[in-house]
Amino acid sequence: MFSFDLWLSGLKERLPDLGDVRHDWLTWANIVTYVRLVGTGVFLWMALDHSDGTGWRLGMALLFVAIAATDKLDGWLARHFNQVTELGKFMDPLVDKVLVIPALVVLCLWPSPLRELVIWTTAFMVAREVHVTWKLRMTKTPIAAIKSGKWKMAMQVAMITALIMPLSGWFGAGWWVHIQMATIILASALTGFSWGDYYARFVVMKVQEQAPEPELEPELTT
Repeated sequence: MFSFDLWLSGLKERLPDLGDVRHDWLTWANIVTYVRLVGTGVFLWMALDHSDGTGWRLGMALLFVAIAATDKLDGWLARHFNQVTELGKFMDPLVDKVLVIPALVVLCLWPSPLRELVIWTTAFMVAREVHVTWKLRMTKTPIAAIKSGKWKMAMQVAMITALIMPLSGWFGAGWWVHIQMATIILASALTGFSWGDYYARFVVMKVQEQAPEPELEPELTT
């Protein structure tokens, strides 16, 4: 018979870096993260079942912004209730990537005057996420989240929201395309800057690891 408690025990043994998952999985902060993950699934279902209806696209945009905004909530709860866990540190950035990357890929399938630009932008952003995530996880480089990464995430959310929102009737089709293009350019620039920022930190960490320890001069006795 399947035992969830035993499964969690086995998960802890298979993934020791996640800490004590038997006790960490039900913290308030992690529950918010699970809700965000479920909301991401609903958003992706709506995006794949694409409809040009104004209400449908507006609902998608609002849901996307709400999921992205609650990224701050789980972090605040973890600090407020002293519930910072290794599982939460793993899940929180994972949910961000599960939200943004599939959303970008789905937008590549949508008909749009900027579709080709969206495709190239998506490829660039996915390459950044894969490279940085691989360096952080596989090399276990102790680099915490940095401001450039947060700015990048915020601008990517703004870009995706602008591509979803049905506001061409308010601004005019031409003007709204210009606004969407501006968000794409800014998001791409911040993605590139964040990529370079992380890479520079990787290089610094590598240099520090390889640097020989300074030799201590022998103490003089009198």
